[in-house]
Amino acid sequence: NPCCDAATCKLIRGAQCAEGLCCDQC
Repeated sequence: NPCCDAATCKLIRGAQCAEGLCCDQC
């Protein structure tokens, strides 16, 4: 997932999304 860091399941710095499809895998 391009918006979330898989290791921490946190948004990558600068990512614009906070929920929804972008972070489904977190």
